[in-house]
Amino acid sequence: SKIRIINKLNKDEFSSNLIISKIYKAYDTFEIEAKKIKLCNKEYKIYKLLTENYRELEERNKSIVKYIKNVKDSDIVELINIIKYIENEKLVKDNYVLTWGISTFWRVLFTDGKVNKLNVLEECLKNNMVHNMTESIVISNCIKEFGYYETKNIIEKYEYDSKVYWKIVCFSQIPQELINEMSVNELLNFIATKVKITKGHYISFEFLDKYLEVDKRIYIKVLNTLYKTYKNDKFEFSLYTSLLFNKHSNNTPEKLSIVFKDNYEILMDSYILLHTYKEHEDYDGTYFKLLINVDVDCFINKYIEATTEENSYFTHEDGNCLNHIWEESETIVNNVIDKILHLKNIKKKRKLLREIFANNEKTPSLQKEYLLKLISDNILQKGIIQLIFNIVSEKEEQYRIDCINEFLINNNDIEYFKSIDLESMFFSWSGSEVPVIENRIKYYTKINENIKKLGIKYINHNVYIEKIIYGLEQRKKDVLRREFIEDWL
Repeated sequence: SKIRIINKLNKDEFSSNLIISKIYKAYDTFEIEAKKIKLCNKEYKIYKLLTENYRELEERNKSIVKYIKNVKDSDIVELINIIKYIENEKLVKDNYVLTWGISTFWRVLFTDGKVNKLNVLEECLKNNMVHNMTESIVISNCIKEFGYYETKNIIEKYEYDSKVYWKIVCFSQIPQELINEMSVNELLNFIATKVKITKGHYISFEFLDKYLEVDKRIYIKVLNTLYKTYKNDKFEFSLYTSLLFNKHSNNTPEKLSIVFKDNYEILMDSYILLHTYKEHEDYDGTYFKLLINVDVDCFINKYIEATTEENSYFTHEDGNCLNHIWEESETIVNNVIDKILHLKNIKKKRKLLREIFANNEKTPSLQKEYLLKLISDNILQKGIIQLIFNIVSEKEEQYRIDCINEFLINNNDIEYFKSIDLESMFFSWSGSEVPVIENRIKYYTKINENIKKLGIKYINHNVYIEKIIYGLEQRKKDVLRREFIEDWL
């Protein structure tokens, strides 16, 4: 049956060869003998070269190197068309083994091939055959044999996918002796021309180090140009700037403090723009600490201004940067919190305070100490106290009890007490709700015991808490009754 299917397939077609090879593979898997047909399709031969021995990389590389030694200039056009044809075949679409094989093929061809590499590059760019090429390897080898300007002209000549990446790599590969004012201006003009990028990888600007000899402000100029060009295109901006604020790159805080010393403001603006788009980029606050110590007033004002209800980054409290102020001096902490407390926008104020007082494993006692002080210092500011307890309500039990005690020591107004959040408004459980209710009863009982110690002035507070406890006990009875009935239904 399978043999009849094989005999009906056109042996000269690449897709047929693929299907036949898969059938034979199935026969081999189940140890079924079959009369093998020799597959001689040109495309299939190349496909096999690129994909066989994929688990033995050294063996596959040897096969590719051996093949490329015999490739002539006259073979290039046909070879490119074959690889393009293979890439477009639906039967092997998204095949990572093939992708890796093609990438290896181009790397070996441009590194060890005896062909005219510039002609190969031109033919590939002309046919948009760039998807599995490593730009740096291709460009460096072309520059080595044909020079920078010849290579650059070919890269600029055609339109193809990811052209922006090829041009940036070309700028990065320029020989040191060719860098001058004109090449600096070419780079800046390129960046100033907006290019729509729908997908891609992060771009490293570490190569700008070699431009510093000609222009000490090259980092400032490039970042300023990027900011102006892509301010409203945050995806593209993130591709260009994410590695600038990555501690695992060579862009250390020490380096940035030197190359941006004449204009820290553009560094701040770029950092904040990036972080209104991407979460957790500066996950441990490395660059936040740099910028806040450069100019705390300027940076925090910009940070606060950038905080809106729509921001994806500033909406999240885990891993946020503002929480890292606890590792700074008391002066900086006081400065930042004071600025936030004086904001008129209540929603923004709440969000920023939540960022600051999000759990910080390094300084939990310092945060708590500061919150207690905020309660006593602002006890007459009802709006601020309500915001504080909105944050406190999400903390663990003893944390909440200590803050409630601080409030009560400083104020015995029962109506004021009723207006603050004593616990979170959100509860979740798996199975029965009863354990959750019992824990809440225990929590309010502890609060009530503390209130009793404060004296007769707090009798109304006792009554208020006892009503809450009574309501929870009734709730527990209702839940037990409901769950009992549900178990019998």
